[in-house]
Amino acid sequence: MCSPLPRSILPSFLTGEDCQLLGRVRDAVLDGDSGERRAASIAEWYQWKDVEGWVLLAQGGAQTLLHQDSCGKATWLTVQQGRVGFGWISRPSEEELRSWSADPSNYTGDRLRYIVLCPGQTIYFEAGTIYFVFRTVHHPTFMLGGHIMRWSRVDSMMEVVLNQLSFLTPPTRSCNPR
Repeated sequence: MCSPLPRSILPSFLTGEDCQLLGRVRDAVLDGDSGERRAASIAEWYQWKDVEGWVLLAQGGAQTLLHQDSCGKATWLTVQQGRVGFGWISRPSEEELRSWSADPSNYTGDRLRYIVLCPGQTIYFEAGTIYFVFRTVHHPTFMLGGHIMRWSRVDSMMEVVLNQLSFLTPPTRSCNPR
C-alpha cells in the first residue's frame, strides 16, 4: 500500500547523501528540461512516492517466491508488527546467478540463508539480492519499506539491470502473411 508517512521514517543509516540517487533521478524526470517551477502532476509524484516508500500488510503464513527487485534498486524493510522471515541466496556465483535468472521458479541452489526479524528490526539488501519473504503462521504482519539507489553502487545497479534485461522474454510476433 502507499505509505501515508513522511520520508522521515527512513532508517537513519539510509539518510546520507550516498542514498539519495533515486530522489535525484525522480527530480530530474519530473522537472524535465525546464528551469521553471515543476509542472508534474500529483499522480506523477505519487508514482514515485510509491517506489520510495510503502506499507506492507500480510496475514500470517503469507510468503513470496524467490525473486529479485527490478531496475537496480536496493530495498529496506522495517518490521512493525509480527515476525517476518527473510531468505536470500548467499553470495551467488556467476553460474548460480545465470541458473536462477534463466528459470527462477525451478532454482534449487544450496546457498539459501534466512533470518526471522521481530518488531523494530530492519533489513536492507542491495540491488540484485535474490530473496524471499515469509511470515510466521499465527501472526499478521505490518512492515514499512522502500527502495533507494546509492551513488556508490551505480556500477553494480547497472549490472543488475543489464542482467535482468538479458533474461526478458522477447515479445512474440504474429505471422501475418500478405
